[in-house]
Amino acid sequence: MANIEIDWERLAGLGDGTQAGTGTQRELVRLFRESCEIGVAQIREAMDAGDRIRLFKSLHKLRGGCGTLGAVSVSCAITELERLLETGMDVSPSAGLARIESLISLTSIEFTRKYPETTEAA
Repeated sequence: MANIEIDWERLAGLGDGTQAGTGTQRELVRLFRESCEIGVAQIREAMDAGDRIRLFKSLHKLRGGCGTLGAVSVSCAITELERLLETGMDVSPSAGLARIESLISLTSIEFTRKYPETTEAA
């Protein structure tokens, strides 16, 4: 399993140390999952359309959301892909996106371990 880096202090800072604050953190983790799903879909659509501007905007937006919640590994992987694409080299973003998706999944698992109530009912 890949080593996943999460800035737990950053996530904790989004709450206020109370039970209500923990509820806020759980809600943010739920929103992380939703926004990642939407973000990955937008990146895929931009890739399929060959729209580099939309691709960069979608990557940037996803990176910001991940950074806000302390999903460091995901944010770093997105930054790496952005830098590769900025070089103008003939780089396929597909491999980078597959890595990002894997890190999102692993980060989500770690979030679920910390906040078990964030799992959705089957």
